[in-house]
Amino acid sequence: MTSQRGSSGFTLVELAIVIVILGILAALGTTAYSSMIDRARVVQAIGDIRAISFSVDDYYMRHGSYPETLADAGVDERLDPWGNPYEYLRIAGDAGNGNGNGNGNGNGNGNGGGNGGGGNGGGGGGVRKDKNLVPINTDYDLYSKGPDGESVAPLTAAASHDDIVRAANGGFIGLAENY
Repeated sequence: MTSQRGSSGFTLVELAIVIVILGILAALGTTAYSSMIDRARVVQAIGDIRAISFSVDDYYMRHGSYPETLADAGVDERLDPWGNPYEYLRIAGDAGNGNGNGNGNGNGNGNGGGNGGGGNGGGGGGVRKDKNLVPINTDYDLYSKGPDGESVAPLTAAASHDDIVRAANGGFIGLAENY
């Protein structure tokens, strides 16, 4: 006697194949979603930097000099999309009298600057620099440290590639690696 087997179900192999396909699709979807979120955060940081720049430039128009800090320009303690404060460094009008204390002047960036620079004084010690080590701005630096929360003065350094910077005195706002 032979028994007839019903063919109304899926085999274990067929179910395993479907699960693998669903796993691959989920991984691709998660990667694409994560990439879109990262791009949206960069766009938000660019918009924030543009808005902060307007406030700083407005301060300059009213007072004839750039503010010492973002708070002086009326910008609250604004955080970038990754939860770090935006970094600001006044360059223009910095006489470089050598009285810097190394504490920076913006939101605690520690990169020097403001009334004589920082570190060893002399002004300009913490300005952002391009691949030729030329300062990217002559008025002020304004940037986000990006997702890694780390940054160094030259944009060519690996820690600075993901920074969102204002360069060319406001003519460029975007990822440091694209400048």
